[in-house]
Amino acid sequence: MNIGGSSVDVTTDRPTSTTYKTIESPANEVGFLDDGKAYPIQTHVPARQSILGVPIDFVACDNALKEIECWRQNKRRGYICVVNPWSITLSFRDVEMHEALIKSSLSIPDGIGITLAAKVLGFRHNGRVKGPDFMFNICELGRRYGYRHFLYGGAEGVTANLAKRLCNTLPGLQVVGTYCPPFRQLTKDEIKVVIDRVNSKEPDIVWVGLGAPKQEKWMLRYRHHIKATALVGVGAAFDFLSGNITRAPSWVQRIGCEWVWRLSHEPRRLWHKNILSPLFMMAVLAQRCGMWRKQHSIAREVFKKAALILRADD
Repeated sequence: MNIGGSSVDVTTDRPTSTTYKTIESPANEVGFLDDGKAYPIQTHVPARQSILGVPIDFVACDNALKEIECWRQNKRRGYICVVNPWSITLSFRDVEMHEALIKSSLSIPDGIGITLAAKVLGFRHNGRVKGPDFMFNICELGRRYGYRHFLYGGAEGVTANLAKRLCNTLPGLQVVGTYCPPFRQLTKDEIKVVIDRVNSKEPDIVWVGLGAPKQEKWMLRYRHHIKATALVGVGAAFDFLSGNITRAPSWVQRIGCEWVWRLSHEPRRLWHKNILSPLFMMAVLAQRCGMWRKQHSIAREVFKKAALILRADD
């Protein structure tokens, strides 16, 4: 492992369904080829469900891995969003965020709020798929396919430490590079350099840890430029798996109160995200009662104004 600056280079069941998966988007985009055209794919995940107009794939981790491998074998590419109530709330005031969620190739449910919403709406689900666990499990299981991973995002030093930790914990894991972007908008020339750098490493999976909505927008904008099988936005997983932030005890996670743990440790950063949760559940109840379409425009304005009043950070 060679370490320099903010980068690291490391050289190192259910039956398969044959149905096609589609999503609710103008382009009907479930993935893309090198020419950028949408295509139908054989899927290892159940049909998508909609929560407040945002598609969610209630899929187990092993089937998500099979989906990624299906893309790779067919030389297709896609991006994966890890969706929680905050993500959906942001999409009401951010058109590009909404587009990113709608056009994702796979949207994994994260956050106890999504699980509760699924129960209220009567959707079959496998529970929440926590971002850090999803990233670790895909890295672990993906070793059988020889996946090459690139880590994009995180604060200075966090991404390099994450690469070392993962490689030490998972022998044989190939982390071919990392990049920690500055906390500012990149210039066009800088973006081109970053894209060339990522592509030169020929990764199969690019993990994006910029936080919502930045990571979703980044994947939407550059999905046709990054030549990896999958882009995956995992937010705080970089901090948790690198040890930069301590995760809640396992028993706290099991009872669905990890949000309480995080709020108690980072109140200034997280309070505004949690205060909107009751509004989210009220909107879900409206959907359950068949009132969502009628109240959609009202709910959008409520979420938008609430987020602006709380001065939610991007």
